Order: sequence, then structure tokens, then C-alpha cells
Amino acid sequence: MNKKEIDKLFVRYTSLSEAEKKNFLKNEKKRIKLLSAAENRTELRAIKNLLQDLKKEIKTFQFKG
Repeated sequence: MNKKEIDKLFVRYTSLSEAEKKNFLKNEKKRIKLLSAAENRTELRAIKNLLQDLKKEIKTFQFKG
């Protein structure tokens, strides 16, 4: 999350009533948790693909050697 997004959230948050603030914070926590989980899955997928590529390289190297 960059500074611009954080500023937007702060402006939205300060304009809410106390009850709305509580729900807003709860919903934002959920949203951030989901976003970070999605980012982690993307990173894990990329690492998995790199490992598969390395395995292929090793097999071809062993076959040639």
C-alpha cells in the first residue's frame, strides 16, 4: 500500500461516525489480509515455477554430461 492509498483511507476514516469507524477498521483489516495472502500466493507460484525450471536444467545438464 503506497502513501497515496493510505492518505485516501485516512480521509475516509476521519469522515465516519464512531460506529462506522469500527466497521471500517474491521473491513480494512480483512481486505489487507486477503491482499497479502494473494501476494504471497503469487510469490509462491513464481518460486515454484523457478524451481521447476531449475529441475529441468539440472536434468538436461546431467543428460548431456
